[in-house]
Amino acid sequence: MLLANSVAEDHWRLNRIRAIEENIFALGCATVELDVSAHPNVRQALLMAQTFLESAKTAARKPVAPVAPQKPVEKPEEGDLARAA
Repeated sequence: MLLANSVAEDHWRLNRIRAIEENIFALGCATVELDVSAHPNVRQALLMAQTFLESAKTAARKPVAPVAPQKPVEKPEEGDLARAA
């Protein structure tokens, strides 16, 4: 169940980023004033692309916190597995 849910979420994310990418491309190709008031879906798509671009600019300006090194996980030996069972 957990695997199926994870795959479904990843599929949704891939579809979402594909839509955002296409919307950004459309936003960049728009050389004339678009009458988006007549097309609510177009307005929503272009606003999503614009918001994504603005969020990316904001995220690029934020400093990235250093990640503390993690201790490597030790592989258990065969004798340890037999004792645990």
